[in-house]
Amino acid sequence: MPHLSRTLSLAAVVLFGVTYMAPIIVLGTFGMLAEETKGNVPTAY
Repeated sequence: MPHLSRTLSLAAVVLFGVTYMAPIIVLGTFGMLAEETKGNVPTAY
């Protein structure tokens, strides 16, 4: 059975996690603002 070596460090895994979650946070914030402003978020940006 082949053995796979670990090549990712803890810093690389944390960085990957942050970059993976960043778009989700932006879309969640946009959704909440769209709800509060009744769809006028693009005019604010």
